[in-house]
Parts: sequence; C-alpha cells; structure tokens
Amino acid sequence: MWPTLLLGLLVASIAGWIITTYLQARRIRRLERSHEEIQVEETLVFDFLHGLGEAFRETIRPQELHRLIVEGATRILDAHGGALYVTDRTGAKLTPAFISKGCPPLVDIPPNMLQQAAANPTALESFLRLHTVGPGEGLIGRVWQTGQSVCLNEFSEAPELAKLRGSAFGISSIMAAALRYGNQDLGVLVLANSPMGAPFSQADFVVFKSIAEQSAFALYNAIIYSMANEKKRLDHDLEIARDIQRILLPSEAPAIDGFQISGINVPARQVSGDYFDYIQVDEERLGVAIADVSGKGVPASLIMAICRSVLRAEAARNPSPADVLRKVNRQLYPDIKEDMFISMAYLILDHQRNGVTLARAGHDAPLLYRRQSQTVTPVKSPGMVVGIDSGSVFDRLTVDFAVPLERDDCLVLYTDGVTETLNTEGDEFGLDRMMESVRASASDGAQAIVKRIIETVRDFTGSAPQNDQMKASASARAMPSSAARAPVRGSEPGEPEDPMAGLQADLDRFRDLALRSQADFENYKKRSAREKEEAIKYANSALLERLVAIIDNFELGLAAAKEQGEQSPIYSGMVLVQKQLNDLLAENRLDPIEAEGKKFDPNVHEAIAHEPSDQVPEGFVLRQARRGYRFKDRLLRPAKVVVSSGPGK
Repeated sequence: MWPTLLLGLLVASIAGWIITTYLQARRIRRLERSHEEIQVEETLVFDFLHGLGEAFRETIRPQELHRLIVEGATRILDAHGGALYVTDRTGAKLTPAFISKGCPPLVDIPPNMLQQAAANPTALESFLRLHTVGPGEGLIGRVWQTGQSVCLNEFSEAPELAKLRGSAFGISSIMAAALRYGNQDLGVLVLANSPMGAPFSQADFVVFKSIAEQSAFALYNAIIYSMANEKKRLDHDLEIARDIQRILLPSEAPAIDGFQISGINVPARQVSGDYFDYIQVDEERLGVAIADVSGKGVPASLIMAICRSVLRAEAARNPSPADVLRKVNRQLYPDIKEDMFISMAYLILDHQRNGVTLARAGHDAPLLYRRQSQTVTPVKSPGMVVGIDSGSVFDRLTVDFAVPLERDDCLVLYTDGVTETLNTEGDEFGLDRMMESVRASASDGAQAIVKRIIETVRDFTGSAPQNDQMKASASARAMPSSAARAPVRGSEPGEPEDPMAGLQADLDRFRDLALRSQADFENYKKRSAREKEEAIKYANSALLERLVAIIDNFELGLAAAKEQGEQSPIYSGMVLVQKQLNDLLAENRLDPIEAEGKKFDPNVHEAIAHEPSDQVPEGFVLRQARRGYRFKDRLLRPAKVVVSSGPGK
C-alpha cells in the first residue's frame, strides 16, 4: 500500500510541476508579447517625436508640421484617420489644417451633402476642407471650448456623429483633445476609427493625450519659430533701409566763403523720418535743410525720402526759402495721410550779399548765438508744418525771415531727437541744456558746437536706449565786423522788446490758432469726402460677399445635377440661372480670381494644403477648393487652394 501511495504522490508532484511550468511559460510569453508591444509603441512614439524635432531643423512649413502630427498620431494608435483643426487669426473659429485621407467626417454633414457625397466623394472632401467650427459647435467645438479631452465609443454626446453610424461614413470610436500651451488655444487634434476597426482603449487614450501635449508644444514652437524668422527678415530689411537712409544724408559739409558749416546724424537703431541736407541753389547760394517726419519707422523714412527729392527739385535756383517750402507742401499734401506731417526748417546762405534767409515750417526754432552779448535765443519765425493744409493757410503763414549774423555769430538747427532724449530716470535733455551747450562751445566754431552737443547728450543719457535719431547742423558766420548787415524782417533776437510786442505776439498766436483750426477743418472735409466716396463705391460689398457664398452652394448643386445628365431640364434651368448670376456679378465689377495653374500669391490665394505633384511645379496652385473674388480694386475674399509641393519623394 505504501509503495502505491508514494507512487501516486510522485505522479501528482510531477503533474503539478508540469502544469506550473506550462502556466509560467504562458505567462512569460504574454509578458514578452506585452514587452514587444510596448517597445513597438515606444519606437513609434520616439519616431513621432523625432519627426517633430527634425521638422524644426530646416525652415518648417506649417502644412508639413500639421501633416506630421496627424499622420504620426494615426500611425502610433493604428487609427483609421485623423484631423487637425487650428485656431484662425481672429481666434473665433477653428479651421481644418490637415485631414488624412479616408478620415470619416468629424463634423455635422447636411443631408443634401451626404446624398451628393455618395456619388461624388470629392464634394464631401471639399466641404470638410472648407468647413470651419465655432466654439461649442459639435464635438470638436465643445472640446475646444472646454479644453477637456474625450474618448467616445458611443455617441449620445455627439448626435451629429451618431446619425452617420449606419452610413458609409460611420464612426465606431473617436478621441479628441484640445491643443493648448500656456494660455494660448492652438486647436484640436482628433482621431477616429471606422466600424471596421477596434474601439480605442483607455491605454490608447493615455497615449493620445501625451501625443496631444507634444503636438501643442510643437505648434507653439512653430509659431515662435515663424515669428523669429519674420523678425530676422524684417531686421535684415531694416538694416538695408538704414544703409539707404545713410546714403541719402550728406557725408560732409560743403565749403562756402564766409561761413563754417558742420552737421551730424547720430542714427537710432531703426529707420526714422529725421533728415538734413545741403543743397547748392546756385553759384552764390547754399541751402541748408533739416526736417522731421511725424511717426517712426519705415513709413516716416519713406516720406522723408520723398520730401528730400521734392525739396531738391524745387530748391534749384530759387532764392526764396519760403517759396520753396510752399511748393514742397503743395506737392506732398495730397500724398500724406491725415495723421502724418513734416516739420521743416530751410535757410539759404548767400556769401555775395552777406545774408541768411530762413523759412520755418513748424520745426523746432533754430538757436542764434550772439558773440557780442554771448546770448542764445530761439529764432521763432512764423510757419506751420508741411502736409496738413493744401496751401491756402500754409502759404500765408510761411514767409522769408532774414537773420543777421555778425562775426562769429552762430545759427544752430536741430531735431527734437536732441531735446527729447531721455536719461535713465526718464528726464528729457531739454532746450535749456541744448542752449547751454551751444553757449559753452560757440566761440570754437561750428564743428566744436556739434561735437559738444553730441557729447553732452551722451553724458546725459548714459545707458538709456534711444529710439529717435539726433541731428544737428551749425552755421558759424565769419566776416569783418564792419561788413554790411542784412536787412531784418521782424524783430531781431536780443533787442529790447517794444511795449506793443506782447500784444502783437498774442495777436499772432490767436491768428495762428485760427488758421490751424481752418486747416484741421479742411482736413476733416477731405477725409469725410474720401470716406463717403469709398462708402458709395463699396456699398454692395457685404451683400455680394453673402451672395458668393450662396453661389458656392449653387455650384455644388449644379455639379450634382450634371451627374443626372446634361439633358435634364433641371440641369438646363440651373445653367441658365448660373449665367444670370455671373452676369449680375460682372455688372457689379465682381471678378473671379484665376487660381488653378497659377503661381501661389498670398495676396489673393489662401493655401489650405500642400500636395506632391509630378505635373505641377512647386509653389503653383494644384487645384482650387473655393473660388475667390475681387470687388473693383479690392479683394472680397481669397481663393482657397491646394498648392503643389513638387514631385513626391
């Protein structure tokens, strides 16, 4: 009996050992398969991240990045299709940035479009590429609005998708995540499976949310990268503009008998509208001009360049500074915007007649140094700025003003870039410091005055950054004291004031105020007339913009009717209506924009995708998804196009 019992125990032990070994082997195989699946998933994720990183090594195209995100997420999670919607420029809607081929519809589809899509899948594709999503609109709009990621295997929360389940465009499972980085809403990433695919699991959802986080980071970096490239390009353009502006300024002061002349331009870090120039009027006379265009940057510099050309053309052989400024104003006034103007001072040195004649168009008053009294006083000749009046007021205010200079007297012209320079505490350099610098250096000549002003300003500002240019020009009169004096128009600076001078000054001030008010009213009338003219000219633009959207849908219906047969009475009637609509658009000067086969033009085309093509060169329009229109000389809406990226790799 004992041998039998022992044998049974032995057999049972061996059987238990075999079963345990078998179960352990199965468990090990399952763990190995899980490990392999994890490794494959890790490899796909790392490939996805590597692809995003590689995209930033060269100049990245947004369309290429959008494609990498959607196709990478689809590949990692073995999804049937995916789509990326990005926030438009206004931040009010989502626009489709990339929809993978075969992706089921993810938005509400009108019934007529579903019927048309059954016969013409391209119509549905065009609809999806053009359909924008507002906050709270459908599943995608709700995810964007709430910022909550979702994974749905049943669609009670998405009725617009539930109604597609029984059709060829049905979805069995969907994942959607809002793409946010910091406080910036970037868009929504969506993956979907058709009924033929397995539903997404919670493990898939965890991976999907990680992909969405990395995608948001990549999109944000792309925005920063694009902004940095744009800034780099603009900086390069501004550097070229600064070089051109330096070329337009005189490199050295000309020599003229009886005068010392010196001028300097201390450039800011950007282009501006400050300007000075020396102009040879004729054999006996030299013109000296200084000007400052309101505003900063490229617009001011362009106006400055135009002003320089006009001034040089009008100054030739014209001995009257006031007459020159009047002609300059008449030429520039029609082309200057209401919020821009030019302050200018222009004087003519005449070494034959020993005279200096000044005309001032609202510019900072030149400083006159008298050696005999060692005083510095502003020369406040009348005048108003260029560009705010057509001439009726400007011509009356702008007059020639004779400035008598005796031996070693000095006249200093400058822009507000000197007096308005700020120090580290925010204090302005000011006119008093400017006058003191002139007084302290005037006895040493024109070059010494300019040098002293610049050094004093630099000592005052220290390390404070400056956004404006500094320009100063000094003219020192060197002639025997017995020489004849030039006649003076108006009171001479430094003379005792007449008892009536104060009343006369008040009268002049009120007259100037009245003339300026008249000029402002003339500007208002001009602006109102232009706005009224534009309102009449483009009065129908809003109506036509709504009409062309209706025509888009009409053309989709026409395409569906054509498939029923061109002999169909419905099709023939719709063709007739289309002709009438096109005639109506032509009568209102609403012209379609040519797109297909044309070189992509960002001014009239809006790219919605890039696709490879062996027939169409890179950068040319492959096909048009929505027609664009011009209304008279304005763009009513751009043409939405698919652009060729060249031969496929």
